[in-house]
Amino acid sequence: MTMLEATGLSMQVGDGRWLFRDVDIYLSKGDVLVLRGPSGAGKTTLLKCLAELVPYDEGNIKLHGKEASDYGVPLWRSRVMYVPQRPAIHTGTPMDLFNMAKNFASQKEKKNLDDPTQIGMQWNLSESHFTESWSNLSGGEMQRCALAVALALNPEVLLLDGKW
Repeated sequence: MTMLEATGLSMQVGDGRWLFRDVDIYLSKGDVLVLRGPSGAGKTTLLKCLAELVPYDEGNIKLHGKEASDYGVPLWRSRVMYVPQRPAIHTGTPMDLFNMAKNFASQKEKKNLDDPTQIGMQWNLSESHFTESWSNLSGGEMQRCALAVALALNPEVLLLDGKW
């Protein structure tokens, strides 16, 4: 059974050329899809479109047969979560980000949130990494903390951008 379905997804850039055109993606629970291509080919933009973070010109995206407008965009983004290659430097700590995100209305219906610290410890992070200011973490530590936070929020679809 298809969980995430994108059909005819297309985006045109300012000069009139298509960044991508007529992309179809069908994913079932447990599927892994890897997008590969040269820098500037549109991989990041396509992932952001799937997460409803940037608008696309044509096509539609459905999760369990429903569009983002059926869920509401905040709820969609809690179910289809995008993790950037280089996490933006947030104020506070990774645990501050997790605690803020878990209190969003879109997260309220989730019963079983995980502990990002426990997830991160599997990737050579310590508890102190999650209470350290983002600005004091290395790029790799930031990326692993951001991924641990995203995983702890239990999205249905996780869109990872970068070299994982």
